[in-house]
Amino acid sequence: MKLIAFYLPQFHPIKENDEWWGKGFTEWTNVTKSKPLFEGHYQPHLPSELGFYDLRLPSVMEEQSKLAKKYGIDAFCYYHYWFNEKLLLEKPIEMMLENPNVETSFCLCWANENWSRRWDGKEKEILISQNYETYSAKKHMDWLIPYFNDPRYLKIDGKPIFLVYSAMDIENLKSIIAEWNEYSIGAGFEGIYTVAANTNYNKLTYDELIELGFNAIYNFEPKSFKGSKTLNVGLTKTDVYNYKSFVDTSLNMEYPENLTIFPTVFPNWDNTARRRENAIVIQNEDPNEYSYWLYKSMEKVKNYETEKQIVFINAWNEWAEGAHLEPDMKNGKLYLEATLETKNNFTNGEYLVKDYTGIKNKKELNKSIYLEPETPLYIWGAGKRGIATFDKLPIKTNFVGFIDSNVEKHNSLIEGYSVFNWLLDNRFITSSNPMILIASAYEDEIMELIQQYGFEDGKNYTNKLNVKWTNIEGKRCMEIYDFV
Repeated sequence: MKLIAFYLPQFHPIKENDEWWGKGFTEWTNVTKSKPLFEGHYQPHLPSELGFYDLRLPSVMEEQSKLAKKYGIDAFCYYHYWFNEKLLLEKPIEMMLENPNVETSFCLCWANENWSRRWDGKEKEILISQNYETYSAKKHMDWLIPYFNDPRYLKIDGKPIFLVYSAMDIENLKSIIAEWNEYSIGAGFEGIYTVAANTNYNKLTYDELIELGFNAIYNFEPKSFKGSKTLNVGLTKTDVYNYKSFVDTSLNMEYPENLTIFPTVFPNWDNTARRRENAIVIQNEDPNEYSYWLYKSMEKVKNYETEKQIVFINAWNEWAEGAHLEPDMKNGKLYLEATLETKNNFTNGEYLVKDYTGIKNKKELNKSIYLEPETPLYIWGAGKRGIATFDKLPIKTNFVGFIDSNVEKHNSLIEGYSVFNWLLDNRFITSSNPMILIASAYEDEIMELIQQYGFEDGKNYTNKLNVKWTNIEGKRCMEIYDFV
């Protein structure tokens, strides 16, 4: 059984986006501008563990790969943007191809929509369009073959898996798929395993897609709107759906027994960061609902041949669509934990509801920590996240210094403060009963390490990384809190 998460590469600036949206635009530009539209609306979605990363840095994809592997994600499906030899956002996957430290398996999805002002490929104001009249299957395959040859690339029956997002837009697609097969065989493969997206915009039936030459279809969610319950939150332009109802509608979708249909699930969906008020919100408050959807979707494909037992997850990092497994400031790793737990449960043959950290009592999940102003503060992490956390500290906080595991940084200065090493300086650090703010990708390991010294979560250490002055019962104190 493979869990494949869709992966968006738009987390680095490119010349075209600079021209269309403004200098320095990345996906984070939209994400950070988003605001709640109704009471209880979770916005903005802001990253925690990986921070506001830049995919031009090889270490980012390496960290993503480690995190995915740790929590049961078997592969990434990278979106691929090809406009007749014109490529967009290709640099991250080109770097990945040359980087063996990114160990996660992968496949590619040709996101063959037009790029437009409204982010849905359907708007009249086109930024860059597809031109299928001049499309060359050979030139496209020449670019793809090096990826197909990579040992990490996913294959079924010796055929590289290649997804197509909008099949109905491509004229002469049947002959194009035939050419893809021909070139793939010429490159030493058994052909190409093409998978068509059945999206909310798709008008072709399963049979019509297979007739075009596709080997399989993936039901790309969100598409199960019909029959799902909406919530009345006082908005007229934005549709807000009940997540559980949406899950039930999706699971009730029948799969023809003679076809290979791959399901898709998502932990949350909310594209208000991109669309503002003209958006769709399917907000999930309980990882168990996601876990149930994932488990039942795995059941749908369990009788397929082993290589075809695939469930797609939307997505690894669609931050502007609220669909991400990457940790955020509100939920942390809850949805990653739910993914791994579900996968383990499926292996054991039983779906189990888990009491995820903080999920029974949301007030506890988002509870602030209040400290006396004199409490010594350390930041564990002397990298970009550590410095970004330092920049959030109020003036006159009793900040002592940074902690870092790298001995080479020991006794160096960052922002005028010393860098301590836990193994060398733990007696000095613990003697003052401090609060440690963990601003490192290795927070699990750090927590385990400092717990050995009697430190308690929420009392002596935390991964909440926002600090401000506040008043409690007329007394001034520090409040350490999440964004939510």
